Amino acid sequence: MIQQAERREKIYKILKDYAQRFQNPLSFPITENNLFSLASGPLGMVVIYNEFSKLFSKEKNKKIAHQYLAYCNSKLNNMHLTHSPWFGFEAISTVVQIISKNDKRNYENYAKQLDNYIFNMKIIKEYINRLDNLLIQKNVHKHHYDAIYGMSSLARYMIFRNDNRHYNAFIDVIVSYLTDVLTNDNEQILNCYIPFHNQTDMEKQDFPYGHLDLSLSHGIAGPLALLSIYSIHVNQKNQKVINVINDTIQLLKKLQMESIDGKIWPKKIQSFSHQTTHVRNDSWCYGEEGIARALYLASKAINDKDTENLAINVYKQICSISPEQIHLQSTTFCHGYAGLAHMFNQMYNDTGINTFKKYGESLIDYILHIYNEKNKYKELKKEQEKPGILEGEGGIMLTLTSYLLDKNDWDWLFLIN
Repeated sequence: MIQQAERREKIYKILKDYAQRFQNPLSFPITENNLFSLASGPLGMVVIYNEFSKLFSKEKNKKIAHQYLAYCNSKLNNMHLTHSPWFGFEAISTVVQIISKNDKRNYENYAKQLDNYIFNMKIIKEYINRLDNLLIQKNVHKHHYDAIYGMSSLARYMIFRNDNRHYNAFIDVIVSYLTDVLTNDNEQILNCYIPFHNQTDMEKQDFPYGHLDLSLSHGIAGPLALLSIYSIHVNQKNQKVINVINDTIQLLKKLQMESIDGKIWPKKIQSFSHQTTHVRNDSWCYGEEGIARALYLASKAINDKDTENLAINVYKQICSISPEQIHLQSTTFCHGYAGLAHMFNQMYNDTGINTFKKYGESLIDYILHIYNEKNKYKELKKEQEKPGILEGEGGIMLTLTSYLLDKNDWDWLFLIN
């Protein structure tokens, strides 16, 4: 493990190189599909340069963040609500709220204009009613409720927006839907079970009768994390939410299994006897640590020490494995080292377990090693061509800035904080 001063110096070098490469919004590889995507488009750069401004070239990086936002705003044309803070008007509002935390005066009027469009109870209720009907019809899609496209992401945005006097009413409507998502029907099958026709082509081959997704990004761990955050920060007395949290905890405990790589979860199941290949995964999106992070939040929501210990042990079990040997093929936040490093640092902040701090730093060091030897790592080259924050190099920048700052304004988007 390298020394702290050397680590910080290497991180600054990487951050400044990225800042130099993308300082002009026209240098960003913009497509019709990513223009208003916080996940893969230029809106993510607003968040990244806002974080850079806290570390170096404050005024210059704040100006670049504003230029990216102004560029996206200039392209607005018949934009519609997406019901996710990752896309569309909601994504614009998300970045405006993040960068205005310490600069409300410059963005106050713009933020109010966006709020007038987003905080529309009639539209939200109509959309939730459609989702409720799809639940009843057994026609659910994971993007209806998940952590990126679905109601779990929108509810987390609403919790983040506790500055808005209407936010409680909106959260309550969405949370009611998410509790139904994680509730069993009359046949004791979770309402969020994905039917055959709503699966991808690959899933249709593996699951001829549909499946249940357990992951944090697209499965039941996402709504579990959200309901836990809601219970901790908004309403600790909603008994229906508490019951659903407890039931989901028990289901995930039941599905956890032993493997040669330690305790893991099947990421998708058709039934208890028909599951995907039991391969360990250590990512935020479909990894053991992503599910364990949701369980850790759930343990805090219902004061469950046994579940807290289970989640902690999932993290402890890989701390003896060197970073290059863990089950990751990428450096990104979504499914790579950046996401895992950030989760370890968050677990250290929450638990004070020094092993987590040291392992998180070893993951950071491995990312730095990959950058130092980048010509040998084809995956990093691909990721540098996608500078966005979810599946591109931008997510690495956010993890590195958060490590230096020991805090951030953005990781609530990933339902881990």
